[in-house]
Amino acid sequence: MKPRFLFASLLSLLFLALAACGATSTSSSGNTTPTASESTTPTAAGPTTVQVTLSEFAIQTSLTTFKVGVPYHFVVTNSGQVTHEFMAGPIAVAHASEDARDAAKLFEVSELEPGQSGTADYTFTQPYPAGTLEFSCHVPGHYESGMRLDFTVTA
Repeated sequence: MKPRFLFASLLSLLFLALAACGATSTSSSGNTTPTASESTTPTAAGPTTVQVTLSEFAIQTSLTTFKVGVPYHFVVTNSGQVTHEFMAGPIAVAHASEDARDAAKLFEVSELEPGQSGTADYTFTQPYPAGTLEFSCHVPGHYESGMRLDFTVTA
């Protein structure tokens, strides 16, 4: 009889130990905070993902402030009803020719049909103050309809 009691006791202790390893604590406000076994810092394993949504005639992003030297992975989705593009570049060339814009752009995801997604990976190499860079769509008439969003890059 003693071996069964000992086995049951050890098994109970094992379950308690395993439960404690994956626990989180919940404050009275309902917020969950990680225990020592969980990490709140991003891993260095890959780039920071930036979600981008294009529609008529707006650009929404999960970030508008970026850091020099940090790799970013832009996931761009056209949730609109017409073709859009996503370009990052200087505001100063917004009304320039297509060749001048292409020469000055930092990166682009071009010609996304409705419902289509595309990606771009980019690491900023220098800081840019507010009011100097923007995300934009240069399909004819879209930029003029307000399809642009300012962003900054900090050191």
